[in-house]
Amino acid sequence: MPSGLDPVHLLADGEPWADLHALAHEEQALRLARYCPEARPAVVVGDPTADRLLRSLPCREEYRAAVGTGPRQLVVLSSAWGPESLVARRPGLAAELLALLPHDAFQVALVLHPNAHSRTGGFDLARWMAPALRAGLVPARPHEEWAALLVAADAVVTDHGSTGLYAAALGRPVVGVYDGGHELVPHSPMARLLAETPHLAAARDLPTALAAARATDPRGPAAHAFAHQGEALTLLRGHLYRLLGLRPPATPVVDAPPSRRPPPPHVSRTSSPYAPRSPGTASPCTVSRRTPPSASTTWPPNTPRPARARSRARRCCGATRAPGP
Repeated sequence: MPSGLDPVHLLADGEPWADLHALAHEEQALRLARYCPEARPAVVVGDPTADRLLRSLPCREEYRAAVGTGPRQLVVLSSAWGPESLVARRPGLAAELLALLPHDAFQVALVLHPNAHSRTGGFDLARWMAPALRAGLVPARPHEEWAALLVAADAVVTDHGSTGLYAAALGRPVVGVYDGGHELVPHSPMARLLAETPHLAAARDLPTALAAARATDPRGPAAHAFAHQGEALTLLRGHLYRLLGLRPPATPVVDAPPSRRPPPPHVSRTSSPYAPRSPGTASPCTVSRRTPPSASTTWPPNTPRPARARSRARRCCGATRAPGP
């Protein structure tokens, strides 16, 4: 399935390079016919990833236990990549939410697009996320853990990336943080979803935005994004066998297993949300909430690596070397 329907991605020397385009919904088929008719034929089979997410719903409590959510509300931040993504435009949002939301009532997780991991690198990501990690942020690694976090989530805050549509297909309340640009395709399912969901202008407004999001059902826009829910692999197999000139087997398609369970959250010795103070007398002890350090305000982070220190062994050798004549 192509990541976009631009002719640049679908044609080679003016000719389609694929014998068949398997699409997730009718809107894509209509757009393909309009903007790149040379790329046909195309068929609508649905989305296997959406089907796998729906199949993972019975594992919700297992996923929540894996990340230590407990009775708290799990809010997942979802970011695409590029200059219009959440982390590019609002890189400090995760740390701001962790500073404002009560730790015993909310848990915050972050899902980054795999390209953000590969292009930025683990070193800079770890340095950029360090303040939020110390405050309790749950990061998803770039393979399957994002899907488990969507299943476990109570709400999802998203930019224009397709992860928000998957969250909507699960029925999760969705809050938008996309501030406009040229990357969002007009009249697409994602554009409709963002138009129908509350927009988060500032971190302090999240409780109000969540209340508004719970009053709407996001599965309407998602229904336009994922056709034939639960049937994608069966339909796709049939079309592939026809391309091969073979008869599809009579046995049913084996469903993919549920999404992989996420690992335990990052634990830091400085991540306690409370700062107790005792005057050392019979006076009552006071307890206040910690405020995490501010995160970097730019993306991508560009932290210089520390200079490589000379090893102790080399210094020792230098110190004990016999003097020359």
